[in-house]
Amino acid sequence: MEENIYVQLYIFLFTLYGGLIIGIIYDLMDILLNRQNTRFKGRGKTDLFFWLLAIIIILGILFYSNDGKIRVYTLLGFALGWVLYFWLLSSLIRRTILYILRGLTILIGYLLNILLFPIKWLYHLFYRPYLRIFYMGRNIKTRLKKYFQLPGVIMGQFRRYKKYFGKKGS
Repeated sequence: MEENIYVQLYIFLFTLYGGLIIGIIYDLMDILLNRQNTRFKGRGKTDLFFWLLAIIIILGILFYSNDGKIRVYTLLGFALGWVLYFWLLSSLIRRTILYILRGLTILIGYLLNILLFPIKWLYHLFYRPYLRIFYMGRNIKTRLKKYFQLPGVIMGQFRRYKKYFGKKGS
């Protein structure tokens, strides 16, 4: 069955779009998994996960657009879409993703502060006075220990120098 040039153009543009999507997913995984850290031990696993995801996207687009037929122009569409993405849109998308992630971290931190406020309040209400009493009690305990050791020290000194005291009138 002959394919019309418009159908081929539609399929090519659809695969071009698929290459752009794969590029966005690559940048998203790169940012989320912090590829700047070269000592990341799970790099092979994340690369495998990316390629499995890319294959799923490629097969899904091929089956959706042209019943799974692999043609040269479909492969060129995916490759050209990916290259165009990295050439034209990658820096903009990366900045946008980083901006969104920073905003999300600020929002999550703000929400955590709101949710943890009662716990912090209870901490300041109960635990800090407990610590003060505990340290004060520990301080009193060491003072009392030293105080009750004092008679023993005095008695020891008395026994030591008892021979010099002698009896009255001698």
